Amino acid sequence: MTGLRDSKKEAVRQRLYDAALNRFRTDGYEATSVAAICKDAGVAKGTFFNHFPNKADILAVWYAETMRSAERQHPVPNHLSYANTLISWPVLAVAAASREPDLWRAKHAHAPLSEAIQAAETEADSRIREHCINLLKDAQANGLLRSQLDLPGIADLYLAAVTGTIREWLNTGGRNDLADTLKVRITTLVDLISA
Repeated sequence: MTGLRDSKKEAVRQRLYDAALNRFRTDGYEATSVAAICKDAGVAKGTFFNHFPNKADILAVWYAETMRSAERQHPVPNHLSYANTLISWPVLAVAAASREPDLWRAKHAHAPLSEAIQAAETEADSRIREHCINLLKDAQANGLLRSQLDLPGIADLYLAAVTGTIREWLNTGGRNDLADTLKVRITTLVDLISA
């Protein structure tokens, strides 16, 4: 019986999630009420809070799914140099998230106050950091990087450069070309650590 109860609960959660995203896409995040989401999903308003503490939690799920999907569907080609791979990762991730610019902006705007969004960002950042460390280890083993480098520290600098550049881009309304700015900044870091 537990399996049936769990599958019904998951089906309700999915209906709420789908209804919320549909509303966010048509009416905008701020204009969408929990009541409207529940009406579209065919559930009582209280049911929403059994699945999501607030609307921002839906943005967190969307962001986490978008980042995981981008990694699966658009893996960086193996033939790229480690420098170009470091450039490609954030460009592909941002391209995936920015296919829905209103959701992307809402996620960014609500991140400072949403633990769920912060956790989703941390999860995505941690995966990128681990990929970066492994890539740098391979590059170092192949003599492409200086020896004696603190690879986890370099990965942290890389992540700070990427996330800072993305936040700057979002805060300025996308005035600069994000891919070009990422390329310049990551290339500078690569130049500093190269053998």
